[in-house]
Amino acid sequence: CLSYFALAVPWLSPGALIATLLLLVTSLSLAVSDVVVDARVVEMARRDPANGANDLQSICWSSLALGGFLGSLLSGPAVRYLKPRGVFLLAAIGPGIIVVLSLLMRESRVRRSREGCLPTAKAQGQQLLRALMLPVVWKSALFIFLSTASSPSFGQVSFYYATDVLHFSPEFLGALSAVGYVLLMVGTLVYNSF
Repeated sequence: CLSYFALAVPWLSPGALIATLLLLVTSLSLAVSDVVVDARVVEMARRDPANGANDLQSICWSSLALGGFLGSLLSGPAVRYLKPRGVFLLAAIGPGIIVVLSLLMRESRVRRSREGCLPTAKAQGQQLLRALMLPVVWKSALFIFLSTASSPSFGQVSFYYATDVLHFSPEFLGALSAVGYVLLMVGTLVYNSF
C-alpha cells in the first residue's frame, strides 16, 4: 500500500533503485498476504471436510476471475487517462482496503509463554530448517526454482509486438485479458458443477 503510494506521489520521484526496492516490498507483502489467505482457506475447509475445500476453491477462483476481469477491463483506460502515477495510486487502494479489513478481523488471543516470543520463534525457525533439509523438500524446491528461473518468459516481447508492431491499444489488450478471465470463471463453474 505504502510502496504504491510512494510511487504515485509526484514529489517523491524515486530513482530506479528505490523504485525497484518499493516494488520488491510490494511483491513480498502480496506473497505474505497470499499465504495468510491460503491458510485461512485451509482452516475454513477443515470445518466442512465433505464439501468445504471444493466450495472454497470455487469461491477463490471465481473471485480471482472476477477481479481479473474487472482489472483487465479497467487497465487500458486507467493507463490512458490516469497515467502511470495515477495507476499506482489506484493500485494502492486495494492493499489499503486489505489493511483496514485485517485490522477488523477478530481472532482468539494466543497465550503468551513466560519466556516470550523469541524462544518460540527460534524453535519454529529450527523446525523449518529441519524440514528444508529433508531431501524430498529441498529437491522439490530446487526443481521448482530451477524450472521457473530457467524458463523463458515471452510476456514483455509479446506486449511489445502487440503494441508497437500490431498497434493494439491498451483497451484492446485489456479486453483480450478480460476474455481469458471470463473463460476462467466459466471453467470454475464447470468444475463446481461436477
